[in-house]
Amino acid sequence: MAEHQSRHEDEWELRKAEATIQREARKARYAGQPQRWQGSREDEERRTRREAAKQKAEANRSAKEQKRRQKGQRQKEVWGNTTEEQQRQKQLDKASVTIQRTWRAWRKYCQDQSDWMATEQTAAGAIQVRWRLYQVRRKKLDQVRRDAPEPEEDIWQWLRALLRNTCGCCR
Repeated sequence: MAEHQSRHEDEWELRKAEATIQREARKARYAGQPQRWQGSREDEERRTRREAAKQKAEANRSAKEQKRRQKGQRQKEVWGNTTEEQQRQKQLDKASVTIQRTWRAWRKYCQDQSDWMATEQTAAGAIQVRWRLYQVRRKKLDQVRRDAPEPEEDIWQWLRALLRNTCGCCR
């Protein structure tokens, strides 16, 4: 139980360190300063704390996996062949490990590519705005084209109607 709590505490410290670094990076980005200051002692201490927390979490994770493997080997020795329930449990364990590995890889990718993703999102917003403006302009032009006279209609009659609606001088 104590090992379980310490692993959670280590993960919590790791998350806390990551959150602090991300918060300061955002502050720097909005203040127009570089994300990392060269030669800053505080940054070096933060990086060291973060690396230590990562190493601690990794050590706890590997110890837990080793314990799980030993437990499985002991069960095999006691029961010999595995029953259907044990096989099902193994499949569930394998699936959960795969899901966790995939999730961690996705999360790491998102963290590594966060700057590019933000740039991509900004660009997509700009493209959407331009497209919307184009559609509005096109709608107006289509309306003018629809209201324009056919070639055989009297052009002067159309012009008088247009002026009557705009300036009121040709009533």
